[in-house]
Amino acid sequence: MFTKEDAHKRPLVTAYNEKCFRVFNGPELSNLPDLLRAFQSMTKMQFSHHVKSYKNDFALWVEGVLCDSECAGNLRQAKTPRAAVAVVKKRLKDYQLSTNLSKTSLKLTLLIFVIMGFALSTAFLFYFISKNSTIQAGSIQLATATTALYEQEMKSPLPVRLKIPAIDVDAAVEYVGLTSDKAMDVPKDPADVAWFNLGARPGENGSAIMAGHYGGKKASVFDNLYKLRKGDKLYIEDEFGTTTTFVVRETRRYDPSADASYVFGSNDGKPHLNLITCEGDWDKVSKSYSERLVVFTDKE
Repeated sequence: MFTKEDAHKRPLVTAYNEKCFRVFNGPELSNLPDLLRAFQSMTKMQFSHHVKSYKNDFALWVEGVLCDSECAGNLRQAKTPRAAVAVVKKRLKDYQLSTNLSKTSLKLTLLIFVIMGFALSTAFLFYFISKNSTIQAGSIQLATATTALYEQEMKSPLPVRLKIPAIDVDAAVEYVGLTSDKAMDVPKDPADVAWFNLGARPGENGSAIMAGHYGGKKASVFDNLYKLRKGDKLYIEDEFGTTTTFVVRETRRYDPSADASYVFGSNDGKPHLNLITCEGDWDKVSKSYSERLVVFTDKE
């Protein structure tokens, strides 16, 4: 759990407090009106603490919500809050044209961003708990702002089993969200894997995330995850019995305090599945392992 004392070291991850987090992670944001209502709720939240990184933080959130890396890049280059608002206004105008929204809907869009302009003009008073996502105990501490709020409707079937023949894994899938300190939760059963249900479902565009335990007195599901190599295949079976194949692209090891935004964010418009576990030496003081292992895979 990050404190105000930590904020100057790692200035954003959670740009929103508990109430705002519930707004963004309640009903699925599957269309523009829902998105606008969420924006409107966001502008009513109260923040404090002087920071100078709001543009990058807001850009990270836009990448998650709008799945638009070009817009996010333009936001990072904006020199003032007004310029940042203009970038997003243009993005929504383009969105209105591409989806043939009504003129009334467009006016509502612009009205909301006038409100957002006021909010962004005071952005230096926003309180950001942490700038970098942090990996902890086999899960990842991440921004509520980047928890994979997609424009697409969540219609893909739910995952029920993960199979990795190369390391003899055949595991049931538990569904988890965030813990009280904003870390991805872990599976209750060491033999199971946990799918992060605030993000993409396996097979949808974006990065679906699954975590599993490592080590312990009994065998854990991801004890041998480190043995996977590029080209190895894994299989997700969904609730309807359909199997989706993913292929290992790369393996990375992270320090527990490393930036983990790359693990959760994907802006290439393709489906990915990232597997997370612990690795390294056991620290008796922190009661955690010294490294985090992430296996990145792509849908075949």
